[in-house]
Amino acid sequence: MENKKIALKISTNRLAIIACAIWAFTAMNPFYLWLGIASIGYFLVFVFVFTMTMFLLSNNNLVYSRERVFFAVTLLFYILILMLHGGLIRNMVMFILHAPLLMIAFYPNEILYKTYELFRKIIIFFAIGAIIVFLISFLGFYEYLPFFEVEGISNVHRTSGVNLHVHGFIVTMFDTGKATYILRACGPLQEPGHFGIVLGVVMFIDRLLAKKMNLLLLFAGFLTFSPAFFIILFIAEVYQFLMNRKVKEERIYGKNRKRNIFFVSLILLFTTFLILLNQGLRNRIWYMVYERNFQKVITSVQSGESIEEGLNERVNNTGIVYYNQFRKSSKIWLGDENWEKGGVVLSDYRGMIATIGIVGLFLSLLTWFAVFLRASLKQIAFMLCIVIFIYLHRAWMFLSPYIMFLFFVGISAYIFKFYEKEDVFVQKSS
Repeated sequence: MENKKIALKISTNRLAIIACAIWAFTAMNPFYLWLGIASIGYFLVFVFVFTMTMFLLSNNNLVYSRERVFFAVTLLFYILILMLHGGLIRNMVMFILHAPLLMIAFYPNEILYKTYELFRKIIIFFAIGAIIVFLISFLGFYEYLPFFEVEGISNVHRTSGVNLHVHGFIVTMFDTGKATYILRACGPLQEPGHFGIVLGVVMFIDRLLAKKMNLLLLFAGFLTFSPAFFIILFIAEVYQFLMNRKVKEERIYGKNRKRNIFFVSLILLFTTFLILLNQGLRNRIWYMVYERNFQKVITSVQSGESIEEGLNERVNNTGIVYYNQFRKSSKIWLGDENWEKGGVVLSDYRGMIATIGIVGLFLSLLTWFAVFLRASLKQIAFMLCIVIFIYLHRAWMFLSPYIMFLFFVGISAYIFKFYEKEDVFVQKSS
């Protein structure tokens, strides 16, 4: 009888891990939700997570620490502000999208550690697919790849004349004006910068857990040509250098250091070769890395202009005009539900304020404070750099819960790996 209870508990934990990983991936708004089934997809995943949470609750396998309760309460208020302007259907979708994180907040660290491992494998799978599709396209065989076309999802896509091609489970961007494929890896997501940030955050959590660098994630990140990926990767490697030098696992990985350096160098050389070989790709990368992302910021800093002036590459002229009017109105406190009408593009923190207002931004920051409560001050310093960068670069990603989930799970995984794992092993052995 006791053995059956143990087997049932193990099966429940495994299903809970699968439910968490599927929900996190679904929360990123991947390709299969663009077929008009987003509401159904969110609902099914919500039911899966809710069911597994009830099983964990019946097995007394949930954790109710003060930090977790505070995180759940702040998250609940943040969800409510997200639902402020919507109708009944939209609010239901918004709730079932975010509510699983309210339940996952109380999952034990062991389940969250294994959830991250499974989610990481999912991202590696799509990284491999993105690399393969990129190379096929680069070699000139793009026209032989079967696909179905989806019209641009965001205002950025629509104003730029970009449609999305879905090749099975890998997405590419197609410039309808030039009738050319845009050579940047998107994985299962709608933008290469979006995919690049997810890859970067996963690589940071790997370093948090003292894992060796995954070269497939690295290569896929390079092929997004996203400055966001490189900045987060830099933060991750600074963390690795300063924080992981005394970790036992790193001494083991040190045996493979020469091999890792060789493969990283090989990837860098190969990526450089791709760039040099293709004039159009070279021009686009120069625009993405310097002209679009840094030139305006550098010019603004040198001329003493505001941070908004430096970030105007993330918005269009319509967006600048709209925001200048919006911030002088009473709507700035709780947001404007109609701000995206008229082709307005606000990709940075201004888009978030336009959506949920100053009050919503404050609740978002408070929820991040709750996420970081279980981390050390040094870890918070590194994670805060990444979070602030995303606020300035793609704040709309925080209107969905998956980035918050990744950091929450990353901290839980760190606690389990370095503080709880040996105790669990001793208990199972005794």
